[in-house]
Amino acid sequence: MGNSDIGVVINSDTLTAATVLYREQVINKDLAFAILKKYIEKAVSADVTIPINIEEDASNKLSMNPYIKIISLGESETIEFKESWRYDIHQKILNNDLRVEVLKTIAAFMNSDGGRLFIGIKDNGELTDLRQTEGTLIVKSKILKDELRKQIDDAIGDRLGNSSFHWISKIFFEEIDGKLIAIIDVSRANTEVWLDKKHFYIRRSASSIELEGPDFSNYIRNRFKKY
Repeated sequence: MGNSDIGVVINSDTLTAATVLYREQVINKDLAFAILKKYIEKAVSADVTIPINIEEDASNKLSMNPYIKIISLGESETIEFKESWRYDIHQKILNNDLRVEVLKTIAAFMNSDGGRLFIGIKDNGELTDLRQTEGTLIVKSKILKDELRKQIDDAIGDRLGNSSFHWISKIFFEEIDGKLIAIIDVSRANTEVWLDKKHFYIRRSASSIELEGPDFSNYIRNRFKKY
């Protein structure tokens, strides 16, 4: 493909966009380099300085990510952060019990008003990077996303029930500042969702709490009465 085949206006915004699209594998390497070459040729022919500022460019890429703003606002009734899926960051060991905390949150979102769960972020909003946590437990890093998605799917099916997938809107991955996170979008359920068929959780402020006894009965009566 020659430069004449590129039917776009070549400027600094195009260059940034091409970089992002190549990273996300939307365009191939040849097209990305063709755009870069045309941009440089244009700058040279016009005898101007190419305005590439690495620090500014990185900042711009961060600001382009729609999740940066959400993360900066912190946890809430509909937003929750988890450091990892199975890797204990503090003890640096595998800890399958950590999965329960993720499942509690998912169930609580379903039993409340839905929400978004981020895995790979500390409570203070600091990114941990799933490659540095879960990646240590999965030998073939190139299948990290597929393996994590399978593990999460299996855990949800086994411990929340297969019917709960009706309220899992999406499980996907995002890269922010070179660090990988997982995001689970959860919808409001129209029937109770239980963890291990015996624990019922809801959201209260920025926490997932278990309801029992009269509190549980009253909540069920009011929350699901229209169904």
